[in-house]
Amino acid sequence: MRILQNLKELGEPAEFWEYFDKIRKIPRATCKEDQIREFIKKEAEKFGFQTEIDEIKNIAVRIPSTNTSLNKQTKIIIQSHMDMVCVKDDTIEHDFSRDPLKLQLSEIDSEKWITAKGTTLGADNGVGIAYQLTLMKKIHEKELNYGSTDITLLFTVSEEWGGEGAIFIDRDLLKGDYLINLDSEREDVFTVGSAAFLVYRVGIKMKRISFADVDQFLLPVKISVKGLIGGHSGCDIHEGRANAIKLLSQLLWKLNKKYKIHLNSLKGGTWETAISKNSEAIIFIINNSYSEIKDFVAKFLRDIQHHYEGIEENIQISLEELKDFADYTYFSKDYQNKILSVLYLISFGPNDYHSKRRNLVHTSNNIGPIRSMRSRIEFGICYRSFSQYGLKSIHEKVDSLLELTGLRYKFYNYEGGPEWAPNFDSGISNLAENTYKEIFGEEINIEAIHAGLECADFKQHNPQLELISIGPTILGAHSTDERLKVSSVEKIWKFLVTFLNKLS
Repeated sequence: MRILQNLKELGEPAEFWEYFDKIRKIPRATCKEDQIREFIKKEAEKFGFQTEIDEIKNIAVRIPSTNTSLNKQTKIIIQSHMDMVCVKDDTIEHDFSRDPLKLQLSEIDSEKWITAKGTTLGADNGVGIAYQLTLMKKIHEKELNYGSTDITLLFTVSEEWGGEGAIFIDRDLLKGDYLINLDSEREDVFTVGSAAFLVYRVGIKMKRISFADVDQFLLPVKISVKGLIGGHSGCDIHEGRANAIKLLSQLLWKLNKKYKIHLNSLKGGTWETAISKNSEAIIFIINNSYSEIKDFVAKFLRDIQHHYEGIEENIQISLEELKDFADYTYFSKDYQNKILSVLYLISFGPNDYHSKRRNLVHTSNNIGPIRSMRSRIEFGICYRSFSQYGLKSIHEKVDSLLELTGLRYKFYNYEGGPEWAPNFDSGISNLAENTYKEIFGEEINIEAIHAGLECADFKQHNPQLELISIGPTILGAHSTDERLKVSSVEKIWKFLVTFLNKLS
């Protein structure tokens, strides 16, 4: 693995890699897309194309047809989102509001892959932005000509948190015949459907208790769960990966049943849409029980390693005595019992599978991040389903579980998006299949994904739009293991420029 200095060496189109290199230096966290939007605007104006920015701050670049003799021009929208999930390893210092991503090149199974050192790569959806800007530049320089087509390059905001850009978009930006979304993540799969989602934060009220006299036999201990793969709570939910918050909750529930422990704090995870890789808790235990509890944790770790063998190869669970710990407060026993039971019982992973595609997850749930505060515990929860019935059912189960505890709780920070009902035999999907086979001599898979795509909102705003989602191969999106397959970039580019001609 080596740090990349010159991305041009990675192949064609060279402009893609030039733009990808520029994009990785521009901060673009969710809801903080100002700098990347300004960069896109200046690039478009440099090439003489008009831009429009709507009220929610999406930006569109208009590339009009040059063939005015036709009675009707084909209208094609090519779309990506500007924001990225900002996740980093605990071992590195990185400020996403300022620091450029450090790109690395590695080789796995004779394929070149790009990653970012200790952070998410932002290929989701930086690759889409780079493709659009490359297309814009090549049209300007007359290397590409779609003279009978009106092209709109659409860049949306806040896709990674609630999809506000797609939900509140100015519908004039969606006037068109076809929309190509560039947020798919497999070169051999084109997407024609996506799951609906609901994201909530849950706050559960509590009172902390202070030890009247700190017993010399009371020992503060930190339990850490780390080394998990993590990943995207939609795209990777079927992989059977562990969630660090769920593992920690299970372990604490068992310790609470067997030993006298006092829970001081909980934290873990980074994003509702990411499978949590790390979590930790601080508990108080009786000093002379440390050795026995350590053995209990070691046995639990062996059981977990066996259970996830072949999937999670680096699970680590550790116990650490805390020196000079000052916060001698804890949850009441009743609250502790109830909150640990809730966290243990809330489901994680697939709930059921699609009736028409038995390998496609239909409904799922993810939990995280979680934080304990002075007066409450707060955790995130993300439901996904191809039906509103599925979403409502799983939420009602969580609500009922919390209600049974008698604890004071509330759901807030609601975000959500509709399903994009898959049509596996649409006009645009059939044309995409034929085009792909014509170029590469092989079949393409037309599928739906168990993740939210902005296409669902676009379809609601303009039901006449025919939509498809494509993209190069990205693995580990929303995690620090995110990586982009270099050879897939050129492959999808070849398809895109040919497909645009076919649509025209």
